[in-house]
Amino acid sequence: MAADGLLAPFTNLPICWATDHELVEANHIYLLAPNKFMTISDGILRTTDRDPTDRSNWAVDIFFNSLADDSATRAVGIILSGLGTDGARELTKYCHLVN
Repeated sequence: MAADGLLAPFTNLPICWATDHELVEANHIYLLAPNKFMTISDGILRTTDRDPTDRSNWAVDIFFNSLADDSATRAVGIILSGLGTDGARELTKYCHLVN
């Protein structure tokens, strides 16, 4: 089952796969496709290809870092999966900016 199908029973919010140059809308859930990186700047999502042979995956860190810089007081970040500290450092930065 796709990630959007897993989330759909638990929310009424629209769920979509993030696309490059997509304007972020309030009360929407944006999912990152496999082998992609995503950043946000001025409320616009940017996606780029990730080298699938590179085993390190900093996608969550990269996104939360850009989210903290762009939208810290107007956004919610949720980590649904990950290994080790994947995303934890950048989520901490984000939380400090909000508080």
